[in-house]
Amino acid sequence: MPKTPSAPNKNLLTNLALQLISPAAEGPDWDMACAIAFDYSPNTPFKNRHDIQEIYQKSIELIQPMVSQASGLRASAQIRPIICDRHEWIVNTASNMSFLFKNTIKMFWEILEQQKAGPIAKKTTSAVITTEIGLLLGFLSQKVLGQYDTGLPANPADDLLFIVEPNIMEREEKLGLKGAPLRFWILAHELTHQLQFENNSWIREHYFYLIDRFQQIAADGINKAKKSALLSVSLLANKESWDLIGRTQSFMSLIEGYADFVMFSVGEKLSGYEELKPVFSRKRAQQSIFKKLFEKLIGLDMKVSQYRQGLAFVAQINKLAGLAYLNEQMDSPEKIPTLAELAEPKKWLRRVE
Repeated sequence: MPKTPSAPNKNLLTNLALQLISPAAEGPDWDMACAIAFDYSPNTPFKNRHDIQEIYQKSIELIQPMVSQASGLRASAQIRPIICDRHEWIVNTASNMSFLFKNTIKMFWEILEQQKAGPIAKKTTSAVITTEIGLLLGFLSQKVLGQYDTGLPANPADDLLFIVEPNIMEREEKLGLKGAPLRFWILAHELTHQLQFENNSWIREHYFYLIDRFQQIAADGINKAKKSALLSVSLLANKESWDLIGRTQSFMSLIEGYADFVMFSVGEKLSGYEELKPVFSRKRAQQSIFKKLFEKLIGLDMKVSQYRQGLAFVAQINKLAGLAYLNEQMDSPEKIPTLAELAEPKKWLRRVE
């Protein structure tokens, strides 16, 4: 007897059917992508949002001076926490994605027009991309705890820190961490990002440069794939992008590794250090085969190992030359360590001396 499809699978089939009978959109249907993400990421309601917001604001006032002391970086403005649920995070992230990748999306449709693709091909392409984005957003929305928002290049936002409170509550319950300052560690990590971007204006510029450059290289890959009417997000990974991928990995490894180093330094001064240290050492509990496969497909396995290497690099530089020296040297994109230098910090020291 065939198995009855689960509710999310039923909704996915319904959403796909709706996309195929609706007028072809020029690119992904972002509303539909959010609907798919909602189906695969059940929301957990929480009460007293205003009170929780106040608690986080007071916690930031406590943790921010500790982060400044540990990093040697100074804050000129206090970040504003935005307490949200999974679905609110999905909507905000989808909005940012639609802006950041609008050029690539436009290019997809120009190619389809050049190929004189019919309505079915256009609808199928839109449905595939929409579904991929929706599933990805739904998966990630269950993982993110806190996220420092850098704003958008054309309209920089005030410093914002998104806190996905239901995920934190769920993690706290699952790991039996009631009473341990889990939120302080999250704040220490994200506040370090704030200081990195605030004290080094080039970091924000380089971040958006990498996104733009990625889209330029993707354009070449897509143009070479014109023979295929059915385009997918997976086509963005082409041979010409490997150098950029390496540079992006090293950049993100340094940024995240630095934030982890400061977080652990602050954590040593907080209660519950021994309890929380393994939790934030990026050691993940056993997961289903599906989730492990999905993480591998979107590169999270590689991301975790890269972040560990970034943390090890910062810790080693701190021993050899001091964190103040690393702060001083980080004055341009050219000073970002390569992947080889991340593995051997002394090579980076010799290069920047």
